Amino acid sequence: MKIHFYCQIVKKPKKEIMKVNWKKETKPFMELLAAILLSFILALGFIHNFCKPLWDYRKHSLLGRLEATLQWYEDVVIQTVYVVFYLFKHIVVSAWYFITFRFWKSIKYLFHEVARSIDLLGNVLAGEMIEDLITPMEKTYFGLGKITISAATGYVEKKAESDPSAMNKLGWWLTGALNKAFNEEKHSIWSWEREIRDHKIYGQEGYLDSII
Repeated sequence: MKIHFYCQIVKKPKKEIMKVNWKKETKPFMELLAAILLSFILALGFIHNFCKPLWDYRKHSLLGRLEATLQWYEDVVIQTVYVVFYLFKHIVVSAWYFITFRFWKSIKYLFHEVARSIDLLGNVLAGEMIEDLITPMEKTYFGLGKITISAATGYVEKKAESDPSAMNKLGWWLTGALNKAFNEEKHSIWSWEREIRDHKIYGQEGYLDSII
């Protein structure tokens, strides 16, 4: 009796090469670079914030002018302190990622949050200047330390879709420049929509009246 042995060769499947989304991976670094390049407006905004109340309240009595001006400066300081605490909180989170050996995530997270903090500080110091340059509206989200410049601009742009007088030509140029810089079709509006998605209170009727 003959015994036959059969040997079947099984080919191992090739390991799939994991594709890296470089655009997504490098986005935090590009955000930080853009924030640094635009940080020159912080100096201009600081000068504008210092001078604006002196001009706006020039018709008040001396005591009323002094009180309103000090209130203005106090609001700027409070918003700046908020941004500092925001950055500190996220530095702690980044450090936690680092000590738990998630080094790349830690670096990306830190770069993203530093970029956002510069953006928030830019809105605190230069938001009022941008508001005066692009819109006749007085009740906007410019100047608030919880909202980025892009999102505050997106709020105005959203208003301008139904009321073209809400934003001037310089404002439309600014939104177009932001679209190109971030390679998004409607960067400002999408930034605003992300804000009201994450913080629904911002989109509520009467919210601006309660804080301005």
